[in-house]
Amino acid sequence: MALRQVADLSGYNFGDGDEYQYKFIGSIVDRVSRVINRAPLHVADYPVGLLSHVLKVKKLLDVGSDDVVHMIGIHGMGGLGKTTLSLAVYNLIAADFNKSCFLQNVREESNKHGLKHLQTVLLSEILGEKDISLASVQRGISVIQQRLRRKKVLLILDDVDNRKQLQAFAGRSDWFGPGSRVIITTRDEQLLKSHEIERTYEVEELNENYSLQLLVWNAFKREKVDPSYEDVLKRVVTYASGLPLALEVIGSNLVGKSVEEWESAIEHYKRIPNGEILEILKVSFDGLGEGEKNVFLDIACCFKGSSLKEVESILGVLYDNNMKHHIRVLVEKSLIKIWGEIQMHDLIEDMGRHIDRQKSPEEPGKRRRLWLAKDILHVLKHNKGTSETEIICLDLLSMSEKEETLEWNANAFRRMKNLKILIIRNGKFSKGPNYFPESLRVLEWHGYPSNCLPSNFDSSKLVTCMLPHSHFTSFGFLGLSKKFENLTVLKFDGCKFLTQTPDMSVVGNLEEVSFNWCESLVAVHDSIGFMNKLKILHAQHCIKLMSFPPLNLPTLKSLELSFCSNLEKFPEILGKMGKIRVLELEGLPIKELPPSFQNLIGLEELYLLCKNVHLSSIIATMPNLYYFDSTNSKGWQWVKSEDAEDNVGSMVPSKVDLFSALSCDLDDNFFSTGFKGRCTYDVFLSFRGKDTRYGFIDNLYQALCNMGIHTFTDKELKKGEEIVPALQKAIAESRIAIVVLSHNYASSSFCLDELATILHCKSKGLLVIPVFYNVYPSYVRRQKGSYEKGLAELPKRFKAQKEKLHKWKMALRQVADLSGYYFRDGDEYQYKFIQRIVERVSTVINGTALDVANNPVGLLSQVLKVKKLLDVGSDDVVHMIGIL
Repeated sequence: MALRQVADLSGYNFGDGDEYQYKFIGSIVDRVSRVINRAPLHVADYPVGLLSHVLKVKKLLDVGSDDVVHMIGIHGMGGLGKTTLSLAVYNLIAADFNKSCFLQNVREESNKHGLKHLQTVLLSEILGEKDISLASVQRGISVIQQRLRRKKVLLILDDVDNRKQLQAFAGRSDWFGPGSRVIITTRDEQLLKSHEIERTYEVEELNENYSLQLLVWNAFKREKVDPSYEDVLKRVVTYASGLPLALEVIGSNLVGKSVEEWESAIEHYKRIPNGEILEILKVSFDGLGEGEKNVFLDIACCFKGSSLKEVESILGVLYDNNMKHHIRVLVEKSLIKIWGEIQMHDLIEDMGRHIDRQKSPEEPGKRRRLWLAKDILHVLKHNKGTSETEIICLDLLSMSEKEETLEWNANAFRRMKNLKILIIRNGKFSKGPNYFPESLRVLEWHGYPSNCLPSNFDSSKLVTCMLPHSHFTSFGFLGLSKKFENLTVLKFDGCKFLTQTPDMSVVGNLEEVSFNWCESLVAVHDSIGFMNKLKILHAQHCIKLMSFPPLNLPTLKSLELSFCSNLEKFPEILGKMGKIRVLELEGLPIKELPPSFQNLIGLEELYLLCKNVHLSSIIATMPNLYYFDSTNSKGWQWVKSEDAEDNVGSMVPSKVDLFSALSCDLDDNFFSTGFKGRCTYDVFLSFRGKDTRYGFIDNLYQALCNMGIHTFTDKELKKGEEIVPALQKAIAESRIAIVVLSHNYASSSFCLDELATILHCKSKGLLVIPVFYNVYPSYVRRQKGSYEKGLAELPKRFKAQKEKLHKWKMALRQVADLSGYYFRDGDEYQYKFIQRIVERVSTVINGTALDVANNPVGLLSQVLKVKKLLDVGSDDVVHMIGIL
């Protein structure tokens, strides 16, 4: 065994005639000398959770390849431990290089002493020469190239923040000899891209277990603590949100403190961030341009957790076409992350709010942004607004605040001459405003407390008007003398007293109109059908609406009319409309589609989930239709046209490659047309439709089909209904379920019911493969971000029972703990990611299962224990295990 073990170690191989013996001996002595004479750099007092990161970075470095030079980047937000990680990597591999240099705090040191000084330090460290003098940075570049191009060196550039630094120390890989490695740590991912560094490693937050360990070691200097500290330790871990810097600072500050002192400290930190933590986090903010700083503060104060689309729409009125650029810079600087919604570390959020608050600590009315409920209510009640205020975002979260009638000064907005964005959600105000400033561009007021807008309101600059659940009976305000010439978004969902929609002809630039859940609506003005710029038209759950005007909307992309339970006729389509790709019609009493339906020439997916509908051959004329879903539609009748064949299947368009008719009463001869389905599926594909439907799901589905994998795609995802028995059957009869957990997944009760069913079937042998698409697995597990928001909304929308909510939350935790796949835009090409999933599925499908036993009693627990020993998820090592 000893001989086998020593033969597996990295060493030296000498054969007579290969080289001179003295040279061979010299190489051994040189390495021994480097190990003996090099003192390891201090890494951390408590390197919790570090080893796995070190091994991943080492793998990226590919140290054994001596014929190439590799530059790799380590990036992430401040305080995550990038320097600690690079120090540990340095200690691990430095002995494999002729010369090495760890250039620490490049940003800070170059600001203090200049780049030329750091070039001198670098050369002195590597060459071992003390008296190196450089006339200029350019001269330093030349010397580095000349003196190091034949040396195998390890160079670490720590905390780099601009390209000039990289150009001064490591402009190109050919500056260094074969086998050299350069490691760069930075908060700026774009910096690595601009330097064409392809091998990168993103440092992420510690998980809860490692966070707790690090906190305990720093605070108590031992592994175990008094159980009385358990709750407060968990609170600190939650507050720190996996940031090692915060855990170390807070832990060190509270050494020897009582539980009561810990509790007092954490409450203080929530109000006023710790200065040491703040100073390090603020470095990234200080490096931003003025536009990026403002967008960052807007997000930190008002829009964290909002969807990217919503933020770009709202803030776009302030920053015009620069918004996408500002967002991209914030992502590159590791200040925000985009997962469908905009995510920001809790302590980064605290830092941003602290910065904004400092502009006027005592008088909130003099700040640019108002987001804290008590500050806003104080300003509105006592008329303390000023021209400084540009954004108000009020969201009353507690039930007492929601229900309490709020008294305020109706003239409070008169002094806010520069107010541009006003968002009020969940507040119950005693009266409506007397005045809105003409500067207003975004007005979103849920439960607007008046039946009209102020008559003196100059609305010429208003771009977005959203007044859901308000008291309007009509929207006569659109006829004001000052027309809404710049209005593009008009939403009045849930206005239960609204009986008719206004004449839209005076609002020629409208792009989005929505009046869902207007229970008293009986008439829709004809003008809505002739809006040349309209892209979105939503009118769901209007239960008294009996007719809808004809439509000629060439730019329309989304039309929703579902659950209008008295709308018996689909609107006439007067002209060619090629922009609508998806149409969902559910819960409508329509009996037939008009002949003009064929003018929806761009339609690709049709969800016709209506009872008793008669379908003529019109459907066969749809030129681009490829998905047709009639799930659970009872009593379908196929009405044959004069030209149609006797065979009912001929009425399905030739391009349709997936036809779903679960739970439908179809004639037996339908299945003689080639639409025979198998009772079992290889894969059941589950996802939340609209944020993944195009691109990823289509490509994944197509890739599975191309491999001959029989796949059931659940593309209906109905909102608020129990999972239908037919889908339960499809899940139970599948071998594999792929669950694509995206930004919107938790907003669908249907999906959550489906997920619970999938996990129930897992216990009966179904293989479940989760795909985390632009969402952190930890957010799914802990129900953070959009998952927290989605679950919070479900009880309001669907009156979900507590037991069902608990079941959904447990299902999310369980699926997040399964081995799966994790995709983020920009990490890799989507087709490669999909290929990996398909390969795994193919391996499972094509593998032949071995016979185990007729009655494998008591076997499962032992199988799971052996599987744990195998550590199947670790792909960088080989394990041999024995079963005795």
